[in-house]
Amino acid sequence: MSNVIETTEPIPDMLLREHNAIKNAARSMVSRLCELELTYIDIETECLKVMHYSEVIVPKEALKLFYQKELHDIQCKIRETAPDN
Repeated sequence: MSNVIETTEPIPDMLLREHNAIKNAARSMVSRLCELELTYIDIETECLKVMHYSEVIVPKEALKLFYQKELHDIQCKIRETAPDN
């Protein structure tokens, strides 16, 4: 086993601010596109798709970065309203 101890530097505040700004802008754009009914969140694939074309514009992994809680709430509502088999 190696005796080398790896250390990391703290993330600069500027990078954190930029990350948060980009994340907030992306979240706002997705919300607005959905409000305008130009896009929708596909429940099966959990991707953001263009209305009428079903083309994915935001994949599941990216959408989950800023909509994890909302996607979980949608899944819970679906389970609640699904008929018992």
